[in-house]
Amino acid sequence: YNYKGLFINNDASSDWRIDPIRGFGYAQSISMNDLLENHVIKAGVFISSNFRNSDLFAEYSNNVHRIDFGVRVDRKALYIDSEVAPQKYRFNQVMVSASYPFSTTSRFTVAPMFTSTRMVDLILSNPDLNSNYGGLRTEFVFDNTIKTGMNMMQGTRFKVRYDNYLGLSNGNESFNRVSLDFRHYQKLHRDLIFATRVAMSHSGGKAAKQSNL
Repeated sequence: YNYKGLFINNDASSDWRIDPIRGFGYAQSISMNDLLENHVIKAGVFISSNFRNSDLFAEYSNNVHRIDFGVRVDRKALYIDSEVAPQKYRFNQVMVSASYPFSTTSRFTVAPMFTSTRMVDLILSNPDLNSNYGGLRTEFVFDNTIKTGMNMMQGTRFKVRYDNYLGLSNGNESFNRVSLDFRHYQKLHRDLIFATRVAMSHSGGKAAKQSNL
């Protein structure tokens, strides 16, 4: 039979979360792909119980050729409730990526991106604070883990990432960040697995940010 690019639901997950900043809310994500996984579509949403804080993302990956191409859009809204000056923050980002897989367990990714942030003071008459960034992300990922059951795996995975944000509206807002995330899952006995994680992050530049893992 001739191959038809029919999409199937590969993964759909939902859960309730308690975020230290956004509060209590509901998250839903879905992943779809064709039979050969040449085309992958992912999307997700998080909405807090007060409907003021939200995270939205949509991602498409094209894995037809040796180099994988993708595009991702993120939009986040954060409401800070304060008696003195309640504020609303908005974050928008568009990223285009190209990934080269060295093997079935490792790949290197380069991703240019455009990011805009906005802070709105809901009481004071201060003007809105807008910032625009042009950036570049480089990332190396290694992952040889295998799933042995539901929420169970064995092996090692780590990710090294470097982000460079160039302030377009103000050069003094430029900053960079390097981060590392290492995880190892070791089977001890039957369904008993010992998980280890080491993570670090450091930010620099003219407007270095506080790192948050």
